[in-house]
Formats: sequence, structure tokens, C-alpha cells
Amino acid sequence: MVLDQADAASQQYQSGVPVQRSPSLGTFILDSLDMAGRELKTRHLRAFDDLKNHFDARVDHDLIQPFTEAETRANKMKEQNCHKFSDELEAVVAHVEEVRLIYNKFWALRDKLSNSTKKGGNRKEVDAGLANITRIFAEGPTDCHTFMTPNLAAIKAAYAYQLSTNSAFGFSMAYRDLCTIKATASQHIPTTRLFAEAMSIGSSFLRVLGENSGES
Repeated sequence: MVLDQADAASQQYQSGVPVQRSPSLGTFILDSLDMAGRELKTRHLRAFDDLKNHFDARVDHDLIQPFTEAETRANKMKEQNCHKFSDELEAVVAHVEEVRLIYNKFWALRDKLSNSTKKGGNRKEVDAGLANITRIFAEGPTDCHTFMTPNLAAIKAAYAYQLSTNSAFGFSMAYRDLCTIKATASQHIPTTRLFAEAMSIGSSFLRVLGENSGES
């Protein structure tokens, strides 16, 4: 009898017909987890909306300093009838603004297509699209390898940040450069984990050194 009921339930499940759960069993554990997940989602989305409402859109002057310094230098050289730096800075500005338009169009198109694409494929497409835009940002402007302007990457990063203090464009394009700018302005030296480990003295080395020097 029990086997017959199990077979019937299995066939009903395979046919796609919902299996009726006895009310005496109470709420199914997966249904409880689903409801708890939905409540958490709603709670966190409300908290995120509250954060956006209190978003601090003030400009970090450390992050825009490379661009402001480049402007100052370009203007001084222009006063001396040298237009090289101002022309290069104008090219940087035009390039960053062009990439920003590409970035905004990409996300606008992505939002339109998000409901008609699979989540896995959509994530891969987003990553590939952003990687391509980041590459365009890093490689430009045209003939930038011939520019005399120093710290070109930092200048591009600073201007990208200045254009997007209330969006992710700047950090999406030049995260490492912006972090380096901030670390340098804070008098911290950017480094890597492997280099930091190489600078540290291991406990085993100290123990051997102490033994060889007669210390216990």
C-alpha cells in the first residue's frame, strides 16, 4: 500500500502536477526557507535604498587632484605659448567622456535585455562587456603613447571619477589607479601581499637567530 502511494506520488511529480501536502504536516521546510529568504531580500533592499537616500556625493579632492594638477600645468604652459599639454588634456577629456557614453549605453541596453536573458549567460555577458569597455578606456586616447603629459593613467582615472561621483563609472574603469591615488595622498605606499611577506621576518628565522646568538 505504501509502495503504491509512493509510486503514485512519483508519477504525479514527474508529470508536473503539484503534489498535495497534508495540512496536518504543517508548512514544508523549503517553503519556510523561501519565505524567510524573501523577507531578508525585502529587508536588505529597503536598507540599500536607505543608504542611497543618504549617499554622500561630496567629491574626494585627493582623487581628482591628478586632473586638477594637469589642468594647472596645461594652463601655465599655454600662457607660455606651448599648447602641447592643453591639447593632450583635451584629448584625455574627450576620450573619457566618450567611454562614459559607451558605458552608460551598455548598462541601458543591459537593463532592457535583463528580463529576456538567462542569469548565468547574462552575468558572463556583463563581465565581458565591462572588460571590453575597460580595455577601451585604458588604451586611449589615440596615440597616447606619444604624449608628454606625465601620469596619464592617474589623470584619466581622476577625470573619470570627477565625472561620476554618484555612479560607479570611475571605479569600474580605473579601480586600481584610484586606489593608488588615494593611498599615495594618504602617505601610504601601495604594495602587494607577496612583497609585504618578503619584507617581514619569519618567526622561525628569529628563533634560529636567537639560538645562534646564545639567547634562549
